[in-house]
Amino acid sequence: MQDEVHHVEGLEIEEDIRTQQRVWTVQRVLWGLALLMALAALLGLFGGSGPLNSAIIDGADANIQVKYPRFGRLDAEMPIRVTLQPRPGQDEARVWISREYLDAVDLETIRPEPSAQESRADGVTYVFDWPDADQPTTVTFFVQPVRWGRVTGRVGLPEETTLDVSHLVYP
Repeated sequence: MQDEVHHVEGLEIEEDIRTQQRVWTVQRVLWGLALLMALAALLGLFGGSGPLNSAIIDGADANIQVKYPRFGRLDAEMPIRVTLQPRPGQDEARVWISREYLDAVDLETIRPEPSAQESRADGVTYVFDWPDADQPTTVTFFVQPVRWGRVTGRVGLPEETTLDVSHLVYP
C-alpha cells in the first residue's frame, strides 16, 4: 500500500480584511495614545521636573515669590521655594503657611532651619535669621502630600501678601 502525498501551495486560512483593518486602526490609535502619554510625562504632567510642572507666583508688592510643582505624587516629597526680597533694616524673615495647607501635607524639612515658629489658628509663621537683608533670600519647604486629589493652601508674608498654592496629587 502506497500513501499518496498531497502538496498544498499555502495555508488555507480564511482572511477577513475588514477585521484586520479594524485591528490596524486600533493599533494606530493605541500607539498614538502611548506617544501622547510619554510626551505628557516628559513635559511634567505626571510630576517630575518637566516645564509644565513648575509654577511661579509673585506677590503684588514684589516682596515675595513662590515656586512650586503643579503636579505631585502621594507620599513623594515636593519642594516649595519662597524667595523674599530685601527689606533694609530687618534682620529676620518671616514666612506664613496656612493651616489648610499644613493639614494636607507633611512638612518634612525646611532649609535653612527656622530660628523660631509661631503657631496661630489660621497657620504657622516661620522665622528665619536674615543677616544680609540687602540680598534676597530663599527658603525651601519640602512637603509630602498626605492625600491625593487637589491640595490647596496659602503661603506668604504674615499680615501682608499671601499667595495661593495648588497641586494636583496623583495616587
